[in-house]
Amino acid sequence: MDPTALLSSLGEDLSERTGNCSFSPYPVRPGRPAVVERYELRTALAGIEWGWSDLDGYARLVESAGTSVNIAPLVGQASVRIAVIGAGDEQPTPEQLLEMQRLVDQALEQGAFGMSVGLTLVPSGFAGTEELIALVEPLGRHGRLYVQHSRLWAGWHAKTIEEAVQIGRAAGCGVQISHHAHRRQSRVRHRVEPDWHYGAGAHRRRGRDV
Repeated sequence: MDPTALLSSLGEDLSERTGNCSFSPYPVRPGRPAVVERYELRTALAGIEWGWSDLDGYARLVESAGTSVNIAPLVGQASVRIAVIGAGDEQPTPEQLLEMQRLVDQALEQGAFGMSVGLTLVPSGFAGTEELIALVEPLGRHGRLYVQHSRLWAGWHAKTIEEAVQIGRAAGCGVQISHHAHRRQSRVRHRVEPDWHYGAGAHRRRGRDV
């Protein structure tokens, strides 16, 4: 955690969005920061005493340290999943799904700008489309954004656009596709589907916020 945000400020970028690709340092169960110990936040939060469980607590830490840039936090879907059912590939029970939805709603109430997923990453990618649709329900009510790191699976290059739009339409929220891989045909055995941006453009022409 760098209060000066030196790289951003040198580039005259005065706003930072955090929590991309399904990982955010909240929500966590007290005494169980598995999202830090096992995943990509370990280096970013090295040396910081763990003393929060939600976005409010993390925001207080950032404010106490000081920051030279504006911060737009996202709540990470993997962090929500780890907090409720752990890091495995188990599918949530109806009760666990409600609890995950509650944690997303809580983060939005505390100021999260949206929810991110990282569908080529573990454990975010263990979630199917229906699970994601349930989790994004609060986004529509709060007018927040669904931010997708798409599935990088052969044959899914265009299907990921349809999945993102399906999820956004179900919630009634805007969709941003932050990471999408388009591989050359020579590098994969499967036929590369038509260029993904044509699919996104078609949905924009229909008035959808993609």
